[in-house]
This record gives sequence, structure tokens and C-alpha cells, in this order.
Amino acid sequence: MDFYNISEEKLFAEYKVQKHYKEIERLNIISLQFITEMLLCNKIKIQWLPFELRISNIDFYISAFRVSRNTSKERFIDDIMLLYDDTKKNFSNNKKFMEMLLLTLERYDFKGEEQFEIIKANITKEILLKLSVNRELSKNHK
Repeated sequence: MDFYNISEEKLFAEYKVQKHYKEIERLNIISLQFITEMLLCNKIKIQWLPFELRISNIDFYISAFRVSRNTSKERFIDDIMLLYDDTKKNFSNNKKFMEMLLLTLERYDFKGEEQFEIIKANITKEILLKLSVNRELSKNHK
């Protein structure tokens, strides 16, 4: 593109597009912050968010776990199972979500709760296996 041959109208139109793009980005950030606050204030549950929205920001899961671990073990387990299901569906960020799930299972432990221990054992084995397979595949592609 020849910078010296750009008309004033084209420059103004490009400026307006950039301005609108920045406004859309700003509104997106505000809406993500609002959803996070609603999760932290226990006004909504992460299950109520559409799958595409949940996987767009891993902070939603972090906020949900902060609330659910202090609410009840049943809700915490429901949130873990949701993250587990989303991890299986989300192929583009699968590794990040699997690592998040493992960290959550390690950090928030309901020791002695049989249901939690069974879920933790099964999920941990499966995810560790998938992560090791992914590492091997990535080594072979180099």
C-alpha cells in the first residue's frame, strides 16, 4: 500500500475501524470481568455458561472452584466433572485444561471422601496418560 496515495477519507475510515475495534475489545474485557465477579459472588454457576464461553477464559473455572470448594463437596465435584468434560471436548486448549484439572485435584482435596477419592484417582490416571502421550507425540514431531 502506497502511504502517500491514501485519501483522507480512507485514513478516516481506517481510524474509525480501529476505534471501534478497541471499543469492542474494551467491552469484551468488561463482560469477562463481570462474569468472573458473578461467579465469585455466587450469583451464577459455571454450568450455566455456554461451553464456548467457559473455555474462552480459564479464569472462570478458577473462580468457580474458589466458590464451590467453600459451598459444598457436591458442588465442587460437579465443577470438577464439568472441567473434566470440557477438557475432553476442548481440543485446541486441551493441555492447558488438563493441567488445570490436575492442579485442582491436587490442591483442593477432600481427604477421606470416598466419592472424591474415586473421581480423583480415575481422572488423574486418565489425564496423566493423555499428557504423557501428548508429550511423546510432540517429541516425535520435532
